[in-house]
Amino acid sequence: MELRKTGISVVGDVPWGTHFCSFYETKEDLLDILIPYFKAGLENGEFCLWVISRSELLTVEEATSALREALPDGDRYVAEGSVEVVAHEDWFLQGGAFDPRRVGNRFKEKADEALDRGYVGMRVNGNPAWIATEDGTQLRKFERVVDQLFRDHRIIASCTYPLAGSAAADLFDVAHTHQFAIARRRGNWELIETPELKQAKADIKRLNEELEQRVVERTRELAAANETLRTEVEERRSANEKLRKSEAQLAEAQQLAQLGSWSRDVATNVVTWSDEIFHIFGMEPQKAGTTYEAFLERVHPEDRAAVRAVVEDAFEHHRPFGCEYRITRPDGAVRIIHERGSVVAEAGMPIRIFGTAQDITERKHAEETLRTSREQLRALAAYLQSVREDERSRIARELHDEIGQALTGIKFILEKTTRGPNVTPGLEPALEAANELIGRVRDLSLELRPAMLDDLGLLPALKWHFERYTSQLEIEVAFEHAGLEGRRFRRELETAAYRIVQETLTNVARHAMVERAEVNVRADDDVLRIEVRDAGVGFPPASVATGITGGLSGMRERATLLGGQLIVDSVPGGGTRVTVELPL
Repeated sequence: MELRKTGISVVGDVPWGTHFCSFYETKEDLLDILIPYFKAGLENGEFCLWVISRSELLTVEEATSALREALPDGDRYVAEGSVEVVAHEDWFLQGGAFDPRRVGNRFKEKADEALDRGYVGMRVNGNPAWIATEDGTQLRKFERVVDQLFRDHRIIASCTYPLAGSAAADLFDVAHTHQFAIARRRGNWELIETPELKQAKADIKRLNEELEQRVVERTRELAAANETLRTEVEERRSANEKLRKSEAQLAEAQQLAQLGSWSRDVATNVVTWSDEIFHIFGMEPQKAGTTYEAFLERVHPEDRAAVRAVVEDAFEHHRPFGCEYRITRPDGAVRIIHERGSVVAEAGMPIRIFGTAQDITERKHAEETLRTSREQLRALAAYLQSVREDERSRIARELHDEIGQALTGIKFILEKTTRGPNVTPGLEPALEAANELIGRVRDLSLELRPAMLDDLGLLPALKWHFERYTSQLEIEVAFEHAGLEGRRFRRELETAAYRIVQETLTNVARHAMVERAEVNVRADDDVLRIEVRDAGVGFPPASVATGITGGLSGMRERATLLGGQLIVDSVPGGGTRVTVELPL
């Protein structure tokens, strides 16, 4: 994980996507945090954006002047556009109205522009406190939007809030929507944490480490299975190479006229064979002549009529022919022959027929072996997919049963401690954090494998997922379905359908920049059809063809393993449609 210097000693280094807040009382507090913060960003190749709000104690001119005085190359940074200081009216209130999602998109566009200009990322500060004075709901919605946005981009964001004039509830909401908060106490900047919360985090870290160890062990087992699979694939690739060389050698032999050749004089019915033909038929070369009837005696009884019909058709129409048939050698061995021939005619009458014969027994066996190997590989891939789902189910149960119970125990201890007459300051936030972590563990368990899918089936699981998706991401899902009510499908099909819809909606949330998606699932007697559509930003068709679009390879693999297909239609600015058909 790449870490970036914040310039704030109490914070240290943080990864991209960090979103934190600081509380200040004076202009000096504000500058004491933000000047080192922006200085570190500029000196490490980041683009810096400072939005001065009307609730700040600074003006745009004062902030720009402070940067110039603190940085040796301050004038250069300002002149080349490495830092921009803007008023909140220009940034937040385009057209005089505040739209959280539009502002979020502006942050994303600014970050993309910075990367295009050669900066390693973007560092931003703003004071959204003025939003709370108008509508507290708007502030929370805005912080959730930008928090989700910042986590997925090379952005570090700081939000500053004045202590004066801020209600306690507002300060609590602010701290809750950021990864951490800092404030000055007794002249020193401190992270807002309590000993109890630190202990709870330590316990959670220990539990996470234990979980990680179990995941490592399971991953090691899967790696061993994958290694066995790779060995098997390599062995079959040895086999395929031999087949390729064999086919190349046969082609070269045909070019050099080294295939077995034969001819038949129609008037005398005498058949002449080359030495290779005798070898193919298991006979000593030139020891005895043969006739067309003697040749037919060597053809397998079940193929004899078909060979005779092909030759007679060639005689009648004077045209080339080709056929495959089996022969029985004198030692009882059965070989498969591929034969091609032509007819020579004079005055409209056939006088001679000639051609070549090739023993393709080994090739046929190799093709059958290869076909069997492919079927085995597909079965193994399906098995590994099932193993992954079973592992997700097992880890989900462990998260719910073991880690969830441990967190609940911590919660009970905190609740018991807060009921006494002398409550240690800060225990209430620790209890709140424990409750939040319990919710996160529950969400992670459900994300890994919702029990509802196994217990109630596809339709209830999809409805539950859509409600949860909308509540978390504020993206409406318009759901239409037919043929699903009271109906269960085989487990692997329900799992594939659920995962494909889940992954597609995840891509909508990450990339489409929309507030609504449409899902249509219909089942008849033969096929389960899924269509997910959005009217978002879309992406180039080339990224669909090459399979580089996020999650598409996994979705295609799931559909293919069930004998189905997945089709993606998308163009920039024209939205995206994902269509899946799975045979029942």
